[in-house]
Amino acid sequence: MPLPVGGRACRTESCGSITGMAIGKARFQTWRRLELPKPRPASACRTNTASSFVAAAHRRWAHLRLELEGGLEQFKEWVKTLRNADRVTIQTVRDAPRQQGAYTLWLDGTPALCLKVGIAGPRHGRGLWERIKCHFSSNPDNSVLAWHTAADRVSEWSGGYDFRDRAQRQAFLATRCYFQAIRLSHLTRTQLLEFERFLLS
Repeated sequence: MPLPVGGRACRTESCGSITGMAIGKARFQTWRRLELPKPRPASACRTNTASSFVAAAHRRWAHLRLELEGGLEQFKEWVKTLRNADRVTIQTVRDAPRQQGAYTLWLDGTPALCLKVGIAGPRHGRGLWERIKCHFSSNPDNSVLAWHTAADRVSEWSGGYDFRDRAQRQAFLATRCYFQAIRLSHLTRTQLLEFERFLLS
């Protein structure tokens, strides 16, 4: 379940380089305990700065809560489930979960190379199915993957495809790649984002 360029390693066996994720092998790392930020004097905060500070505090508190509640062990179990999930190809995308959850994109091979991880919200009952379908269609208007792929066309895994051309991006995804997905319907949006950060950390 690895991912793109940007210096971050994902928690899977081998990483690719599409959406800013790091190339390399990653194992589960020790989760660092994050401390809540110390409040600053009100006079030192402008409105937008204060809002950012509060948002950061909530995110860090979510990390602490997950750690205290044993959520990280659950995350590890979900990673295993995700890695063993059925492949979702262009031929089987209709069977992808219609609930919210997380997904990974893999370049088929031995070993497989993870190019991207992501999440999908409920999407009015279309969830992961719609998100993955958008990626297969490779339209930059509704797929960040399409945008990043076009910009990453010189990567060694591109296999000679010209990713500036949408038809070639679609062909690459249809013939060389597959997705895996896990439904996580019971999570809040914040928890879903925390799991995505866990995959990328």
